[in-house]
Amino acid sequence: MRYLLIFSFIPSILFAASHIEKKIDYSEVHSIYQSMNCFDKATEQEMNSCGNKSLEASKSKMNSILNLILSSAENKSKSKIQKAQDDWVLYMQSSCVMETLDSEGGSAYDSIINFCYETKVNERVSYLQWILSNK
Repeated sequence: MRYLLIFSFIPSILFAASHIEKKIDYSEVHSIYQSMNCFDKATEQEMNSCGNKSLEASKSKMNSILNLILSSAENKSKSKIQKAQDDWVLYMQSSCVMETLDSEGGSAYDSIINFCYETKVNERVSYLQWILSNK
């Protein structure tokens, strides 16, 4: 009986362990938030310019939604909501710096970090829209 129990646990342990080692691809997780608007540009300067405009459009959308949330919030909650947003901006910046370490100093660094910022901002837009729709 003891051996039966031991052998019945082995398949479940192996199955559980097989999921631990699976590598998760960054773009697989974040692809729905990534903008591919600027990858078709011919030069780095065009990519940077396009990326800056695309990032600013995403930030504008995020700020509009945040303003709607703030305008509908009670006065006692507004400072907490703004603090959460300010903290998120710091998280976004430090996270993108970490994610782009390999390209730091390279000629495409500006495009790569802006792409990261825009991905994070688009994720935040989705989250803020969810907050707004659940008020």
